[in-house]
Amino acid sequence: MNNHSPKPWALLAALQESIPPTVVGAVLVTVLASGCVTSPTRQAPAPYPRSKFIRNARWDLSTVSELRSAFGSDLWPLAWAADGELYAAWGDGGGFDGNESSQTGGKASLGFARITGAPQAGRKSSYHGKNVWGTRPFAENQATFGGKVGDLISLRGTLYAQGGLWTTDNCTCADPTQKGESNSTRTLTWSSDFAKSWTIAPWTSPADLGATLQFGRDYAGAFDPLHVYLYYQRDVKTDPTHLYLRRVDSDKLTVDPATPGHFEYFTGLQVDGTPGWSMNESDALPVFTDLRVPAGVYSAPEVVYNAQLGRYLLTAAHGLLTGQLGLFEAPAPWGPWATVAYYDDWGGFNETASEGNGISFPAKWISPDGKTLWAVFSGLKTSETNNFDSFNVARLVLKTRHGLARIDSPLAGTSLAAGSTVKARGAGTHLRWSVTRIHIDADRLIQQELAQGTGPSLTFTLPADVPAGDTIRLTLAAAGRGSVYRDFAIE
Repeated sequence: MNNHSPKPWALLAALQESIPPTVVGAVLVTVLASGCVTSPTRQAPAPYPRSKFIRNARWDLSTVSELRSAFGSDLWPLAWAADGELYAAWGDGGGFDGNESSQTGGKASLGFARITGAPQAGRKSSYHGKNVWGTRPFAENQATFGGKVGDLISLRGTLYAQGGLWTTDNCTCADPTQKGESNSTRTLTWSSDFAKSWTIAPWTSPADLGATLQFGRDYAGAFDPLHVYLYYQRDVKTDPTHLYLRRVDSDKLTVDPATPGHFEYFTGLQVDGTPGWSMNESDALPVFTDLRVPAGVYSAPEVVYNAQLGRYLLTAAHGLLTGQLGLFEAPAPWGPWATVAYYDDWGGFNETASEGNGISFPAKWISPDGKTLWAVFSGLKTSETNNFDSFNVARLVLKTRHGLARIDSPLAGTSLAAGSTVKARGAGTHLRWSVTRIHIDADRLIQQELAQGTGPSLTFTLPADVPAGDTIRLTLAAAGRGSVYRDFAIE
């Protein structure tokens, strides 16, 4: 068989489900607010049909005030790093260990924190944040620049952060670590020691690079490990309603984005169902459209792959207020999207939280069955009791369609030995298995199918010559009900 032709996105595209192009005017969900269940409410007209796979979205918003931390600090992009912990960036505050009053209280223009544990309703101590980089002695390491970071990703043991940064070279101020507003130009900074120290790229960009598609721990489980994918808007004054998708070689993240050919832009699906890419931004076609987004509004898109459900989850704003929020799902990074929930006043937060900074689901805080997720968000402080200028968490419980594919074993994180016999088990309706060896050779991703089968289990034997460093991808599809995959390292 040809080991060079199948691409990871081709396999993904082949498993996509077709969703009718009808538009549903409203989606009904139950909102759990302040510990009380409300009646199902009619939501705003959504831009995509209702999801066939996620039937219901149920929020527990009592956790927002109950588990709130890091008062006076906002933004909070997150990444699941190689050491197993979450790392976050905050803006203009004291993070978890300081306060927002002044530098003597730990306030910093920009800081980075390490977050251990995971939220649990009713347990304030269930998670804990520690300032790694900020204003000493309220942080383990002293900040050396300021600004605002809007995106964070972990890849091969390195944290990459992008935003508008102030340094001693570009800030006409006494102390760039205390300059509150964001620089109008963007750049990249990275850390190979878990946020203790940072290197800033020598280039700047006039526009935001986009929001990175998030996968598992240190980018584990990425369907295409050769690239990092970013969702972005064009000029929000003239084209606010569309999201576009571009990708960059994962080993070229620190290269100046103005370099010709640095990005490849999604240009739609080709005849064989695989995505097309162009090095010309003018060829880009939108992967998501919401005609209700007014001019000047940044949608703050965040996308995470829910590996347990095999779905990509997108949150996007359609207004400036915290409650103007949409939640969507798709079988592939480029869609087709379906609506999980679409709010004009999610949680009744428009009056209390005012302008929002977006909302994200850290992959680490997705339950083993993929149905319970914790969202992180921030907004403006409107009063002492409604201090959304903080690290806020809310619990979301999803109800899914019966019969979706689910891999039960081997467990995630299991290492497989060359030459060993493996028995996989799963659940779902009309199941179909495939086992693929993934090998990276320079800038090529080589895939070799090792086995396939049907039913609730599959037994297969790995070749004795599979080297360490290769990946075994186990994919399980349920007819008409989606697919999931799980990657395993070779010992």
